[in-house]
Amino acid sequence: GNLCTEKEVEENPGVKCTAPAPVLPGATEHGAFHFATAGTGNLLAVGGEHDLLYVGDESRVQEFDAKTGEWKGDIPLEPTGGQVKMLAVDEETGDLYLTYGAEGTLPNIVHAFNAKGEKVKDLEVSPRERGATVEQVSGLAIDSKGHLAVSALEPKGPFGLLYDAGTGH
Repeated sequence: GNLCTEKEVEENPGVKCTAPAPVLPGATEHGAFHFATAGTGNLLAVGGEHDLLYVGDESRVQEFDAKTGEWKGDIPLEPTGGQVKMLAVDEETGDLYLTYGAEGTLPNIVHAFNAKGEKVKDLEVSPRERGATVEQVSGLAIDSKGHLAVSALEPKGPFGLLYDAGTGH
């Protein structure tokens, strides 16, 4: 409630805005955020048919109207949930790609959700060499043609992959 939108600031020059107040882990109220620590943070992405603002959180992704800040819904993540680590949205289709989980859980899976918030597939990020392991996905981005860029880390160092987001190839 103490986080202001650009519209509020423009329409009310004297409005006082502060940083949002953190909540206890597991909070599910609309607009409440459990801020991550130790190098991960709440991740933001804007896009899709309705130009929504997506906020990665603990065990969910919250959806807001990007212009007004009005809460529109959330996408619950699997029961194991964990913190959202990476987040990208396809501006054309509204499809959402993200990685999430608690420490020690499948660091090489990119989860894909459609614009309705339904999980449609998991993309496994494969290592460059046979027998190697992917330690973590370290970045996600999607271009206007639906190509999903993934940067990852394996013991020999960082590498990148490019997928057709629609097919996963």
